[in-house]
Amino acid sequence: MKAIYLLSATTITIVLIAGCVENRPAPGKYETTNVAVDANGTVHKTNKKTNIYYDKNGKMHGSVDKKSTTDPKGLFNKSTTESHGTIK
Repeated sequence: MKAIYLLSATTITIVLIAGCVENRPAPGKYETTNVAVDANGTVHKTNKKTNIYYDKNGKMHGSVDKKSTTDPKGLFNKSTTESHGTIK
C-alpha cells in the first residue's frame, strides 16, 4: 500500500515539475524549405532562415528571413517576395 502512495506522489511531482519547465527553442541557426505544386502547375517555394540566440541575461533574441517564390507555368513570370523580422 505504501508503494502505491509513493508512486502516486512521485507521479504528481513529475507532472508539476514538467508543467513549470519553459518550452524555449535551442539557440542556433535553422532553415526550412517548403515546395508545393498546385493543380495548375504553379510551383510555390518558401525558404525560411531563423537565427536564435540568448543574451547574458537569458533573454531570447533572433532574426527570421523569409523568401517566397511563385513560378506559374510559362516563361518569365516568376515572382519573389522577401521579408525580414526580428525576435525580441
